[in-house]
Amino acid sequence: MNKYQAALRESELQKQAVLDCSEDAILLLDRNLRVLWANNNVDRLCSDPVGRRCGELFCGTTSKCRRCQIIISFKKGKDPVRRQIVVAGANGTGQFFSITCALVPGGVDGAEKLVVVAHDITERLQLEKQLRHASKMEAIGTLAGGIAHDFNNILTPIMGYAEIMRLNFLNNHLDRGESISHIDQVLYAAKRAHKLIEQILVFSRNTEMNESLQPIHPIIKEGLKLIHATIPSSIEIRQDIDEECGMVNVDAVEIHQILISLCKNAADAMAHQGGILTITLRKSAESDGRGDWLELSVADNGRGIAPELLDKIFDPYFTTKEKAQGTGMGLAMAHGIIKRQGGRISVDSIVGHGTTITLHLPVIKEQIDFEEGVGHSTCRGGNEHILLVDDEQQVVDATAEVLVKLGYKVTKFTSAPEAVLEFLNSRHGFDLVITDLTMPYMTGIDLCEKIKEVRPDIPVLLFSGFLEDFSRSRAMEAGVDGFCLKPVSLGKMAKHIVQVLGQ
Repeated sequence: MNKYQAALRESELQKQAVLDCSEDAILLLDRNLRVLWANNNVDRLCSDPVGRRCGELFCGTTSKCRRCQIIISFKKGKDPVRRQIVVAGANGTGQFFSITCALVPGGVDGAEKLVVVAHDITERLQLEKQLRHASKMEAIGTLAGGIAHDFNNILTPIMGYAEIMRLNFLNNHLDRGESISHIDQVLYAAKRAHKLIEQILVFSRNTEMNESLQPIHPIIKEGLKLIHATIPSSIEIRQDIDEECGMVNVDAVEIHQILISLCKNAADAMAHQGGILTITLRKSAESDGRGDWLELSVADNGRGIAPELLDKIFDPYFTTKEKAQGTGMGLAMAHGIIKRQGGRISVDSIVGHGTTITLHLPVIKEQIDFEEGVGHSTCRGGNEHILLVDDEQQVVDATAEVLVKLGYKVTKFTSAPEAVLEFLNSRHGFDLVITDLTMPYMTGIDLCEKIKEVRPDIPVLLFSGFLEDFSRSRAMEAGVDGFCLKPVSLGKMAKHIVQVLGQ
């Protein structure tokens, strides 16, 4: 072996040692996506990788993946391509890798090759998921007291006006105008309770990310309704919401979570002396040449943040609060969510004067059409006969009265098995079935299946207080024709019935 061969061998050994020291899996692929060389870390994916296709290592398949980003890397030339893919682990659990690909120009044999670097991010993603959950639980805990306070405020007028009307009836002191006014107040309070429940369900729903193109101002306004119940009365809340600032691609639940967390932090900074909390949504004056942006800012005039701490406030578990007051994950979660959605977050703070946190999100140029509502005056029934089933006596009685007011004939049951027997005895005497979802002995979905077995053409409307995604998909499989969430107004009830009857 001459000195040139010895130097070449030494260089190869050094290269191999450097690559084997890397914590990443590194491969060299040919144009057929077969492994020509791999470092030691690839053994975690496959004990004998050379000669195998990359799909066998990362995707669990011997065929070429559709829209494979590694193939795209060959076409893009020198520009590196990054993507995240899932690879089945040896123990059956999922592993996540961030893949970076770079083209190697043709060498002695003239054939181009591809270097693939796979960085294991499984642990990081698991920690991020735990962080999101913990941050949401912290925010929900903060809301609990405020929600109880808000519900008591809602129940007070409902109970008060109901008792007044009852006393007036008992004493024959009936005044038509006064009674209508009292009823209107009860309805108004009930609608407030309904909206509060909707907001709680949106915030607490335990689902994966559900990003969609939508205006952000309704999300902010809903969040502010909840925030009003949690912020001390010594703090004034001001809002400046631009409803024309554009559409963004966001997850509404995550935006709720961020807004509540930021407002809670601002309120804590003003807890002792009171102050002003200002929420602003507007078009951003900044531009990066790629399009328009919007700004959502939360500002307080509290104690501010020391300059030496500004670089740390987005670190997980960093907090200036006492141990019992927070976990220090709210800002870390906000930073991660906004960054993933293509935006950025900035902080301006002066000690003794306050803090402003601003979220920047890219505006998407696309329109969404909103359906116009249908009034119940145009949805009155004819002579249709409805079979109504709900295990709650008050619910079935009230709903039956609403349906009768709309012009329908109603047969009501609080027992699902009895309702099925009645239907079997007069299956062609009904035009529509409205059933609750959760009932003893037989669910609304089971009832639908039994009814559809003997008369597949009859429409079934599922009536429930809360429909999870699983329940909805299961109901559609059973043949349910429509869904109606409790509580429901006269107009909405009419609209749902007209839709399922096909009028």
